[in-house]
Amino acid sequence: HAWLERWPSAEALAAASPAEVIVEWQGLGYNRRAVNLHRAAQHVAAHGWPDDLTELPGVGRYTADALACFAFGRDVLPVDVNVARIGERTGAAFTSAAAQALMDLGATVCRPKTPLCDRCPVAETCAGLVTGAPEAYPRRAAKAERPHRHGVAYVLTRGDQVALVRRPPK
Repeated sequence: HAWLERWPSAEALAAASPAEVIVEWQGLGYNRRAVNLHRAAQHVAAHGWPDDLTELPGVGRYTADALACFAFGRDVLPVDVNVARIGERTGAAFTSAAAQALMDLGATVCRPKTPLCDRCPVAETCAGLVTGAPEAYPRRAAKAERPHRHGVAYVLTRGDQVALVRRPPK
């Protein structure tokens, strides 16, 4: 609440110094997020809210969809890992009206490794439950094996440039 009392609008936040924002952000996560939030507020103060929220500094697809859904009431379903897991397991298409419920369901009931299917309100549509292995959904593609290199020094080349790199002792 202190954050919103201090900066009740994007314009108020934009007028603050980056240092003030970072100090107030302490304990809330990475400082880079505070810097991006401040830059986004400056953009909004100068140009208004963009239709495509990914134009704001530090805002990716998920955050843009979450803002559009929860702050602006747009019919956009923000898909985090929980929502994606439920969609994969049930094969159902959900609307933005179910966004918060899906996030909560995925975090508390439709968990990745230990789903609580007996408590799930959509268990009857769960392909994972039908197979008897809901934790196997969603199915992920196997990761490509990374090559292991052994040695104490490496020669790196790019075009006519050459670098010699010695591995540090372990």
